[in-house]
Amino acid sequence: MLTSLGLDPAADRLEALFRRESDAVFAFVYARCGRRDVAEDVTAEVFYEVARRHAEGRGDEIGAGWLIDVARKRLVDHWRRAERERRRRERLHHEPSRSEVPVGDAGIAAVIAALDALSERQRAAMVLRYVEDRTVAETADSLVISVEACESLLARGRRSLLAALENQEVSE
Repeated sequence: MLTSLGLDPAADRLEALFRRESDAVFAFVYARCGRRDVAEDVTAEVFYEVARRHAEGRGDEIGAGWLIDVARKRLVDHWRRAERERRRRERLHHEPSRSEVPVGDAGIAAVIAALDALSERQRAAMVLRYVEDRTVAETADSLVISVEACESLLARGRRSLLAALENQEVSE
């Protein structure tokens, strides 16, 4: 192993930082969430970020304060993901599927018809963002496009959806 031989100073610093600070990062996260599995995952995410910064040559600015700040942000990210997942599960249990939508429910039927009028790409973006409650970044990742392209696609989708809904109202 290179680090045990002292041949890679950056790796030695990274290993020393991990040995010195990982318990403190874990304790910080665990004290806030009370779950060992979450604290382990968040601590791993923090040190993944440390390794990434070291690989980019930006590891010299990392200290205990920076680690705790990143840990706090990753824990907030965890809570947000967990809340989005909880809301998704709740919707799955409480909302009817498309095939179960009552024919008499004109509001839902109108939205479904308007979604069907969108391009496949716009419809996918709208469903990922607004039905599955994903962030714009997560939607962009799913569609394998940039965040900027996703924002543009969503804006066009919203305009097209509104236009389709207005056309339905006029024809009724």
